[in-house]
Amino acid sequence: MKRILYALGFILCFSLLASHYNAFAEDNLVTFTVTSDEASIYEKRSGSLEQVGTLAKNQIFASEREYTSWYQFKLAGKEVYIHKNDTKPYGTSKVISTNKVSDKEMTITTDTIVYDNSGKQLVQFATLKSGSSYHVLREYTSWVSIQFSNRIGFVKKSDVKITVSSTKQETEPKKSSFSAKDKYFKASEDLLVYKKTSSGLKKIGVLKQGQTYPRLKDFSSWHEIQFNEGVAYVSKANTVPGEENSFKNEANKQNGIGKTIKTTGTTNVYDNSSGKLVSFAEIDEAVTLTVVKEYSSWYEVIFANRKGFIKKDKVKMIYTSDTNYFKANVDTGIYVKGKTKLQHIGTIKKGQIYPVDRHYSSWIAVSLNGKTAYIQKGKTSPVQKASLKSEAKTKQPDVGTVKMKTTTVVYDNTSGNLVPFATLNKSTTINATDVYSGWFKVVVAGRIGYIKRSNATFESGFDQYLQSKGVNSKQVIVVESNSTKSKVAKLSVYEKTGDTWSRTLSSNAVLGKNGSTSKKREGDGKTPIGLFPLRTAFGTSSKPTNVTYPYKKTTSNDYWVDDTSSADYNKWVTYKGNPASKWMSYEKLAIPLYKYAVAIGYNDDPIVKGKGSAIFLHVWRSSTSPTLGCVAIPESNLVKVLKELNSDKNPHILIGTKDVLPKIFTE
Repeated sequence: MKRILYALGFILCFSLLASHYNAFAEDNLVTFTVTSDEASIYEKRSGSLEQVGTLAKNQIFASEREYTSWYQFKLAGKEVYIHKNDTKPYGTSKVISTNKVSDKEMTITTDTIVYDNSGKQLVQFATLKSGSSYHVLREYTSWVSIQFSNRIGFVKKSDVKITVSSTKQETEPKKSSFSAKDKYFKASEDLLVYKKTSSGLKKIGVLKQGQTYPRLKDFSSWHEIQFNEGVAYVSKANTVPGEENSFKNEANKQNGIGKTIKTTGTTNVYDNSSGKLVSFAEIDEAVTLTVVKEYSSWYEVIFANRKGFIKKDKVKMIYTSDTNYFKANVDTGIYVKGKTKLQHIGTIKKGQIYPVDRHYSSWIAVSLNGKTAYIQKGKTSPVQKASLKSEAKTKQPDVGTVKMKTTTVVYDNTSGNLVPFATLNKSTTINATDVYSGWFKVVVAGRIGYIKRSNATFESGFDQYLQSKGVNSKQVIVVESNSTKSKVAKLSVYEKTGDTWSRTLSSNAVLGKNGSTSKKREGDGKTPIGLFPLRTAFGTSSKPTNVTYPYKKTTSNDYWVDDTSSADYNKWVTYKGNPASKWMSYEKLAIPLYKYAVAIGYNDDPIVKGKGSAIFLHVWRSSTSPTLGCVAIPESNLVKVLKELNSDKNPHILIGTKDVLPKIFTE
């Protein structure tokens, strides 16, 4: 019962101190949480650390200075330390300014507990060992208050001996007076630099003791300084107003060259304006900086409005939204998306530079001539500007695909020499943009390159088109017009030898009087669009010499029926009677236009009544006389076509407009 009354009296006593707390100024400082049971705190004595107490687990305190392995904070006018192994970062909190203090000191006479009374009950958050002396914040009947980092603590008066201090101490280093007009400050000791983040203040570096720096703004307890295109903050503690002419490397503007670097460890920033390198700042690990200039071994940056130099081996380049190129730091894999995972198709070469198509957090997308491949970003370095003669800045024409027979080197020949810049794995298939007698032209990782023809097999885009139609043909007549309204066209004969096509003949041609269509109907006067087999050749004349293709000489009894009501629709019928008594509509095959002709296999397998009939390749009347739906060319060229046709090559005819016909690559 006595303990309860004692605690209640203690809390009531402290309730009278509210106005005292509110009188303190407040600023944000980096904080940490204690993670160990009874984590030791130390004070420097005679050049070594001596334990002076402990902090309770899960309690939060503010650090006014951070080292590699230690946090430093203020304890009633003294600097004490806790090892980082006993803590974890917490964020930011409020630290109480201590300009209002008493002139009394206390000496701990027995190990004592330090309490927090800000809640509804006393909470133990630290202990202090016997023998240590501290400045008293305020004295009460049974308690003494002290400043403990960013908190006010209370110890029992019975555990301490109070004396009057000969000189009034403060629990924070004395701050020199600054006015808003002061443009510079000088560091009386090393100063921590903080940047605002969404989670609070984050330490990014140190300004060096004895150095002077420009400042942007004045706050109650902080100097605002330049950091990249933004700002950072330095505590006014341990600074004094500085002189304008005390250094020569002041920089008023942040003019970057588009490169961004990140420190790989604690990194010195040097001033070389005196003719020798003088470190005026340190940058922490993993801090991002904008490059102002680049030299062979150094980057120039601006830090705290001063020009400085950082060694290149202390940083790495990082990617930004406008990074256009990258360099391979090692031989690095090229991947494409498979059905379930990325597939490794090749390698780019160490030291080579490539254009960026797009970059993600861990990957760089590169071009395979319209298709996308991926490179691991961690094995590369960004390059902002590059002059790549082999860069494929626009999509190249696709003439087909090449499939690697073995691991194959891709060469750049823009220098006049063959320079390897990539390899492609066995069985990898990519598009070819051109074919030469001994080489295939390709695009790999955004660069135009060449692979030996002996290392790959070629399949043209036209072959792929034929395959999509289920056609295995090595001889195709292509009839190409400018549009579906055109009555004239260009006819070409192509033959395949090995893996490439060659054009063996070309001729002017005429089409239907109403152009061409993919939806032909009987009597519409249009030539059908599509890929069709060639049937038998025929004519009123005997088969020309050197023609091996099936050929039939017509007579006056041969007709092609276009009567949609007849069972003979779209068929060749030999009939010796009166055709008018048998069919409502028909074509005589024994006419001058059919001196030589080839039946086109349109609407004959199966036959659909009304879809069109009697589509032939035949002799034209003239270059200005269209047909009723057939394709016609000069007689001399038609004879040449007949001599070229080879039934073993399964000849077909492809009719269409130039904007939709598949491109036929010819070597």
